[in-house]
Amino acid sequence: MSDKLAMLQAHAEKARDLELAIADLNDKITEHKEALKDLQNDKMPSLMDELKLDRIGVPPSGNKPGIDYKLVQNIGASISSKWSTEKKQIAFDVLKKYKAESLIKTEVSAKLPKGSLKQAKALVAAAKKLKITADLNQTVHAGTLSAWVKDIYNGGQTLPQTDLEAIGGYVGRVVKAEERE
Repeated sequence: MSDKLAMLQAHAEKARDLELAIADLNDKITEHKEALKDLQNDKMPSLMDELKLDRIGVPPSGNKPGIDYKLVQNIGASISSKWSTEKKQIAFDVLKKYKAESLIKTEVSAKLPKGSLKQAKALVAAAKKLKITADLNQTVHAGTLSAWVKDIYNGGQTLPQTDLEAIGGYVGRVVKAEERE
């Protein structure tokens, strides 16, 4: 019995040590991702603009592959589901201003008690008549919104910075890595 207890204790200690090591590695991964993002989204594009370069390469070295870094335009937008109702409404108003309300998906949901299939079917036809409180939720898919913003900028037009910010938009230049063959 005492051998098994000692074995269990050793397993518990090993599990604790592994959990701590994993947490430490996850922290390091997060730090490395942030540092890489800073290099590719800020430091490298700034220097490349100063040097009037649109690409730079790193030759292979030992087991490390050769990598080409290319400066590209980065355009996107996202109306976060975590935003306040007021902030989302401002974003939807911006889309309506540009006659892009077709990007907005609208969903109505209602909570009904168990066994209310008959009511649910009737709700589709007449929610107000049944006096059922329904929630209205509007969203815009980030990919669809990003494509819309890209179309505007690729067409030679721009959005005012205030409108771009209202829809969670960004337009900038980033460095993308391509491994050499």
